Parts: sequence; structure tokens; C-alpha cells
Amino acid sequence: MQISLRNANAIQRELASLISGLEQTPEFEVNGIENPLKDVDHRSKRWVLHREQADDIREALYGIRKSVSAANHVSGLNDVLADIAKTEESIKVTKRALEAKERPSSEYLMGAHNKLAEDKSESVYRMGAEIPTITYGLLTFEQREYLTEELADLRRTLHRLKDRSLQLNLNTLIDVAPATEEILRENRII
Repeated sequence: MQISLRNANAIQRELASLISGLEQTPEFEVNGIENPLKDVDHRSKRWVLHREQADDIREALYGIRKSVSAANHVSGLNDVLADIAKTEESIKVTKRALEAKERPSSEYLMGAHNKLAEDKSESVYRMGAEIPTITYGLLTFEQREYLTEELADLRRTLHRLKDRSLQLNLNTLIDVAPATEEILRENRII
């Protein structure tokens, strides 16, 4: 049997959920009402059975995971995913740069400097005193325009990469071992 990478990802989530539901801490509570020896052997056997079932499902899960990993490499999906991560990071950095205000004119900056320089209060010149400042944007209008265009290009690139990723996820098939297929059918995943 073959399944797409996209289906394999959904199946892996289902299998992980099944394992989580089967794995319980091997403990039980004793109270003053119920006889603790009544169910202890039954609970212990059930725990062992659930553990064995979880181990079988885990084997199927990691068999699929290995196949997905190999297919991701062969299909080039790993490279596409790395490019997506890099592009998303570049978008984040560029957006953060564009959040700063535009740099004012040289005249405006010198005016702010002169205004701050006129403040000759004692506190400014005391040892260890914080010098008053005003924060302005560093980027010029032209630099911000360039970054805005770059951001649009990055977004288009990200869209193309995600389309490519989806295409590879839908079109790349992996083989599922017969034992894994049986486990998937037994648990009504396929």
C-alpha cells in the first residue's frame, strides 16, 4: 500500500494519539471501601496488553516516520522546508525593520541635537547621570521603500515555496509495510 506524505502526516498524528491513550502509569489507588486485591491482577494484565498494543502501534508510527524522512530527502521536500523557514525568518526581520519610523531630515536631527544641547541643567552633567536622548528611525525613505519591495518579494517567494511543499506532500508516495497497514486497519485509521 502507498500513501502520500500528507496522509502520512495525518496518520502519524492519529498513531501518536492512540499510543498516548494506551500508555498509562502502572499504578492503582487503594481506598477503604473496595477490596484492592479484587481487580489488581486484571488491571495488571490489561496494562501489559495496552503496553504491547502501544509498542506495536509505535513500531508502525516510526516505520512511517522513517519512510517519510527518506521520501522528504529524495523528493527535495527537506530543502523546500528549509527555504520556507529561512524565508519566514527574513520576512520577520524585514517587518521588524519596517516597524521603525522613517529617519527625519538632517536639519530636523540637528535641531533636536541643539535643543538637547541647550539643556544645561545640573543633572545632565553629574557623574553617572543619564544623558537625555530622543529616539528616531535610522532608515531613509529610500531604504524603507527598498525593504517594502523586498518584503513583497519575500512574501511571493514564500507563497511559491508553500505551493511547492504542498505539491510534494500530495504527490510523493511512501510504501507502507503490510504489518503497519494491518495496524492502521485494526485501529480504523484507514
